[in-house]
Amino acid sequence: MTAASDFCDLVQRLGADEISRSENDLSSRLSRAYEQLGLHSVIDTTSGQDSRRRPDIVLYVDQGNADLSGIGEVVIEAKKPDEIPGDLLDALLDSELWSLKFLPYVRSHLSGIRYFCLTTFDRHLYIEITPEIRSLVGSGATRPNDYEPLVRSASTIFDIRSGPSEWIGWITSALAPADLDPPPISSVLDVDQVSSADELEVFADELATLVAGKLGMPESRFALVNSVRIEAAAVADLPDDVAASLSVYVLAQHPGMDAAAAGIYLAEHLAAELANFVSASVQSLIGRLFAFKVIEDCFCIEVQPPLVEPPQYVFHSDRYDSLAQSELVSAVFAAVRRLETDAPLSVQNLASTGRFYDWIETRVDPHAFQRVFRAFAARNFQSLSGDLLGRFFEHYAQRVDKRRRRAFGQYYIRQIASSKSTSDHCPKRSSPGRRKTWGRSCIAILTITPPP
Repeated sequence: MTAASDFCDLVQRLGADEISRSENDLSSRLSRAYEQLGLHSVIDTTSGQDSRRRPDIVLYVDQGNADLSGIGEVVIEAKKPDEIPGDLLDALLDSELWSLKFLPYVRSHLSGIRYFCLTTFDRHLYIEITPEIRSLVGSGATRPNDYEPLVRSASTIFDIRSGPSEWIGWITSALAPADLDPPPISSVLDVDQVSSADELEVFADELATLVAGKLGMPESRFALVNSVRIEAAAVADLPDDVAASLSVYVLAQHPGMDAAAAGIYLAEHLAAELANFVSASVQSLIGRLFAFKVIEDCFCIEVQPPLVEPPQYVFHSDRYDSLAQSELVSAVFAAVRRLETDAPLSVQNLASTGRFYDWIETRVDPHAFQRVFRAFAARNFQSLSGDLLGRFFEHYAQRVDKRRRRAFGQYYIRQIASSKSTSDHCPKRSSPGRRKTWGRSCIAILTITPPP
């Protein structure tokens, strides 16, 4: 008998009025049914200890997302039967479940969620998150009336007491990992606005977790920085491109040191400097991805003329939709390299900044890279007011050895007075009834500054 059949048997034996098991026990048994499909489940056991609301169960196709509390494909809110005696869909649309559960849960997984589920363990309501619903949530709409026609047409309800086989058949087909492919990257671009201080802090924490793992938890092999593995007993054992880039990195960290002294220093401190170099390379990647996303969001999309022409966009493109996950890394790095020649001078300089860190292109795990790239792609920074990279660095630094923090430097975004040639490219954003002109200091520049 499968875990799903076991769960159905338990519910039918207990009956709706006699389910005396704890919600955590029932959630655990329900999770086993989903795990047997090949999904990874995470059950929330905070019991009010954390002020942030989380789904009772989140189901993931990717084990890395599960380990790092990333974007899930299915989020589940569980209630005991006596808490929702009537119709589940009506209860969802007519109560606080809508504002306190559906909207925040869907938004927190907006770039990849496929289904929202409300269950009383004997009854299960599934709402497919269609592109229309995803777009509406991303727009900030909150009224149930705005969603009701879409939600009702996307809903499926099962009652285990009367039709267990129907429920088992549906989850076996609809929730199989192979049928839960993430939405194309181009379809989730800018779905999640980041503007307030709280939204900035949440994203900075999420980004740091994807890059360096959960704070206070054992090291995760799924974190981006841990996916880059370079080991060598001597500098001579390193690939040529890594050895050359590492030497430049060490010389930059030790002003006044010449190449010969750098070689001697590396012979004595290779393991530690390699670890620092990997971390600095990853942080350089994060900083540049953020800068390109900000440039596109603020100075290209809905702007005439755009600072960068659409064929040169790094994020706002459908070129990645048909690619295998293993091909995404090289496609993104190729897009960045095109900006070194086909963009205004200020953007060319940004694209080439930190080029010697690009050795990680062929050595970063594609799954880890995709998690980070999708996180940036789904956010809209058009109204961002605050230092995201500064906050990211603070979260990131908490997750790494304090002795290594100094070597990373700090990233910050500053605006500079542009030259005449740059100001000629300063765009104007069109909006209903008004035109907003960007000033001379309109170009966001990524700067790397070693801490004192």
